[in-house]
Amino acid sequence: MSTTGARSIHPAEVAISLVLLSIGSFVIYETQGIAETQGYSQVGPRLFPYIIGTGLTLCGAVLGWHAIAGGWRASARWIAALISVLARSSVSRSNDSFHSSRRCR
Repeated sequence: MSTTGARSIHPAEVAISLVLLSIGSFVIYETQGIAETQGYSQVGPRLFPYIIGTGLTLCGAVLGWHAIAGGWRASARWIAALISVLARSSVSRSNDSFHSSRRCR
């Protein structure tokens, strides 16, 4: 990337983003064919493929956006903030479900 500020499209990153978008979409589409059976915790066999497919699709979309917009800029702060928020919410949910399962006994 040049230091003059000119934006350029990175074809390799665009290709990789399209591959990630395709794989993620395929995983999400094929997950719909899995039989839905829920267990004790209301989590079925579709949950993790949906998470993986959604993650691949989002990564492909973000990579494609950055490839077309001219490269990675000062986006490390908002990515770190997003990861922090997601980690905190998942930890608080797991703690809540642990404490609620202990009360039911």
